[in-house]
Amino acid sequence: MPAIARKVATKKPIAVASKKVSAKKVTGPKSQKRAAAIVTKPVAAIPKPAAKFVPKAKLIRDSFTLPESDHDLLKACKKLAISSGRETRKSEVIRAAIQVFSKLSTAQQLAAYNALDAIAVGRPKAKH
Repeated sequence: MPAIARKVATKKPIAVASKKVSAKKVTGPKSQKRAAAIVTKPVAAIPKPAAKFVPKAKLIRDSFTLPESDHDLLKACKKLAISSGRETRKSEVIRAAIQVFSKLSTAQQLAAYNALDAIAVGRPKAKH
């Protein structure tokens, strides 16, 4: 088989304009002290800004059972947020609802609990 010669593109060197930086002469006793202070100041002496440590919130995974009507309400809230231009997840809807619910008075919270339909506690039995 004949060897195929590849044409390698060569890059032309780019001309870079360079400026000559001339060192300024330090004259006078005050200027010499300032120049010496700048040159001899150690890097470690410069105070660093205090880093603010914000611990991440611990995430807890949980599962629960909802009646179909409550799940439909959850989906409706999610669709409303999406149609308003805010992408959201079901967990965000639940978290927002908890935030608002926690600001209600005790009487209002108890009334909301009493308005709920009773459901069986625990996981549904598996079908065989």
